[in-house]
Amino acid sequence: MGIYVCEYSFKHPDPKDPTIALHEVDFYAWIPAKFHQLTPNHALSLRFRFANKHFEIYRRFSRPVEFYDKRMGILVQTSQDLGMEQVIYESEDLGEALAFANGEYLKFHGKKEPDVVCQHKYPHMSSWCDKGKA
Repeated sequence: MGIYVCEYSFKHPDPKDPTIALHEVDFYAWIPAKFHQLTPNHALSLRFRFANKHFEIYRRFSRPVEFYDKRMGILVQTSQDLGMEQVIYESEDLGEALAFANGEYLKFHGKKEPDVVCQHKYPHMSSWCDKGKA
């Protein structure tokens, strides 16, 4: 099983941007280089926007960076955030948003167990579920 995502975990606004929820779900942090001709390197995440009550799947773009760490004596490969985002899907339904994100994961990284909506009861609940803890 993938992760359980609870719609109730998206209730607190982000102090830096109160139009979106503080809680986000990250699906992946990068895509393999063989896909960079199709789309630039990016992370994929889910967030909730309060104004329209939509769950958004968005890409956050980055570029690969390499440097040699003299202290550790190793070549470090990482990413530099470019500060650019692209909303690629939105829905009022969390399950639909998760299904879209699962498809994006499959496209770039291959098969994995799908992420699903929290059922608010153990064992089918998110560790962030407030409703199931009551």
